[in-house]
Amino acid sequence: MDGSDQDPLILLSLSPSSLTVLRQHSLEIVHAALVAVSPGVLVRRALDTARIANFLEGRRLRVIAAGKASVGMLRAFRSCVSEGIVEGVAVGPTTEAVTAFGPVHWITGGHPVPDDGSQAAGQAALACARSVTQDEALVVLLSGGASALLSAPLAGVTLEEKVQATDALLAAGVPIHELNCVRKKLSLVKGGRLAAASVGPVLTLAISDVVGPVEDDPSVIGSGPTAVDRTTAADALRVVEPLAEQMPPSVMRALTRGASEEAAGEDWSREDDLYRVCLLYTSDAADEGLGVDLGGRRII
Repeated sequence: MDGSDQDPLILLSLSPSSLTVLRQHSLEIVHAALVAVSPGVLVRRALDTARIANFLEGRRLRVIAAGKASVGMLRAFRSCVSEGIVEGVAVGPTTEAVTAFGPVHWITGGHPVPDDGSQAAGQAALACARSVTQDEALVVLLSGGASALLSAPLAGVTLEEKVQATDALLAAGVPIHELNCVRKKLSLVKGGRLAAASVGPVLTLAISDVVGPVEDDPSVIGSGPTAVDRTTAADALRVVEPLAEQMPPSVMRALTRGASEEAAGEDWSREDDLYRVCLLYTSDAADEGLGVDLGGRRII
């Protein structure tokens, strides 16, 4: 019997002790990967780089932390850079009492649906950015979830109306990049507007949760509050027009007004060297430089 007609599946017989070793090795690999991409480790690693250290050295800093990883990112940042922080605001979904942040005020926001806390955080973040002087710098610690946690609708649009518009777009199956385009054009913080509120330089340390359409696109992480926005209000208007009957009238008015202002040449953006975004985690960061020593074997 030559075995040519047999299923090529090879069955391995492992002893209980071998399974225990494999299980332990698997747990060590998973643990090492989680440690390598933990918010604290990523922030400390970034602060050790010469360019970021030089940027921060000797500056008075105002800090904004927004996202599901804001607690870990802020704790790590404050442990490395404490004396220069003069003011700040942080927002996350945790309902636990968050203390020991010094001059940085904590706000609990809503996720995945923004709430009153999200709106309070958006207004506080804008006030913080506007208070930055030319001799100071704004540091933004950004992670996934910031789009809902940091909310500041345009004047004339309520938070409830913005949520209604978002729900209609989601129900219609609008692609995420088109949804984010609309979100940005209805916000005072998204699409680079938070950075534009600061007259001083802005540094963003961002943990990416974006896998597409452009992997780790800074303008998509948290809807890009400190990234240059290449979309327009006219783009957003084209997205919502097929669903105009489901859109709150205030949303349609805001986007129409924005498109008209763009056509007239009005521009609030700051497309210059004051935008600095440092990605702390890309989709393959878990295995970049990760080595686990398993009994003399190094698993990469």
